[in-house]
Amino acid sequence: MAQPIPANAPSALYRRLLDEEARVELIDGEAVVHAAPGMLHGFGMSGLGSDLYQAYQRGRGGPGGWWILFEVDVDVEPGVQAYRPDIAGWKRERVTRIPSQRPVPIIPDFACEVLSPSNPHWDLGPKKAGYARAGVPWYWILDPSSPRLTAHELVSGDYRPVGTVTLDASGSLPPFADLVVDLREIFPLQQE
Repeated sequence: MAQPIPANAPSALYRRLLDEEARVELIDGEAVVHAAPGMLHGFGMSGLGSDLYQAYQRGRGGPGGWWILFEVDVDVEPGVQAYRPDIAGWKRERVTRIPSQRPVPIIPDFACEVLSPSNPHWDLGPKKAGYARAGVPWYWILDPSSPRLTAHELVSGDYRPVGTVTLDASGSLPPFADLVVDLREIFPLQQE
């Protein structure tokens, strides 16, 4: 049975909702429940995520050497920031084994957020700033409405764009230089 949560305890509310399998994040100390993503978000996350997983986790068509996970909860700043990036990656040379606890207590080396029409402000604002404060070296933002994928590198505590892929210009982005991202393959409905 669920226990009442005091209004001044958003971290406790976050934990309770997490236990109930809700789509919840702790953003700037506030428990934020998100709606289920739409079709374009799904195409973006599954298409880009499966390409990264095959090449960089399994080593098929790429070098391997990473853990690539989808929608895994990550404790970015305990009690204040706990995010669920659409795609997250950890270099195996740094993290030999992903812990089983939820949220994962290890900051990723890479995070990718797929923008949804209902809440791009979270991914472009407080979550981007939180990833930067936590020291996540690479942050990708995939915008299905454009479609556009932009890679950001953490430089002196701020994210700087270092590359973009669009429907008309496929390409590779750091830190995954061996993967050519083709948004026409990821978003087939955009071509109708």
